[in-house]
Amino acid sequence: MNQRSTKVLLMALFAAFISAPAFAQATATSAIQGVVQDTGGGVIPGATVTATNEATAGKSTVVSSANGSFTIPALSVGSYTVEVELQGFKKAVLKGVPVSTGAPASLLVKLEVGGLTEQVVVEGASSIIQTQSSAAANTITTRQIGSLPLGSRDTLQFVTLLPGVNTPGGNRDSTVNGLPQSSINITVDGVSVQDNYLKSTDGFFARMSPRLDAIEEVTVTTAGNGAEASSQGAIQIRFTTRSGSNVFNGSAYMYYQSEKLNTHQYCIVVLKLPKNVAL
Repeated sequence: MNQRSTKVLLMALFAAFISAPAFAQATATSAIQGVVQDTGGGVIPGATVTATNEATAGKSTVVSSANGSFTIPALSVGSYTVEVELQGFKKAVLKGVPVSTGAPASLLVKLEVGGLTEQVVVEGASSIIQTQSSAAANTITTRQIGSLPLGSRDTLQFVTLLPGVNTPGGNRDSTVNGLPQSSINITVDGVSVQDNYLKSTDGFFARMSPRLDAIEEVTVTTAGNGAEASSQGAIQIRFTTRSGSNVFNGSAYMYYQSEKLNTHQYCIVVLKLPKNVAL
């Protein structure tokens, strides 16, 4: 394929992309939970807690309860900035709080005495030890998806890289924690895509195979599945698709095959000699 043909192909793909109609889709969500305290460990009720999606700038706001706890539900997967403020205290800003479908983010926010015009900023904030959920889960994020090598564009291959997954042959032969393949359930944005006809013999086969560029994260839950999980299997493989951001971006790929890169093809000739001919 020459350079001109490549440009024409990319322009055609771009035109098809911008003219394609939008379709409704399911959404996988999670939550940010936590407790607001002062520096002495006392709980602080009535604090305003705002979570801002760093990709879309969407905001969700709640107020801490009488015991200082708060829950911000129905958040899209991604990275968030959490701001906590109350009159008489410095504003606390936690940046880079990760939210995934595996388990809700859990935060302990400490407010220092001071004015609202002052603020304490924590860069690259992460979840504390998870106490809100008993789920045992492993998650591969979009950064890892973009960095890890794959032999194809099938993101189910990422599952074989997680702890507890045994792959004796190809990924279709894999099992999780030694359980039969019938215990595996695969969902995309909360919708089951499991092929129930092959579930007992080929648990890693899905009716819709999620592609590499469309996935935000993949989470495998092996114990303590919450109420949001399907009841069809003890092993939940959850794919979450990308929801977009305020920055326009995209990707393109192509496969190139050349006979010069193929292995040699040898011809085997079989000769049949008469029975009375001796070698």
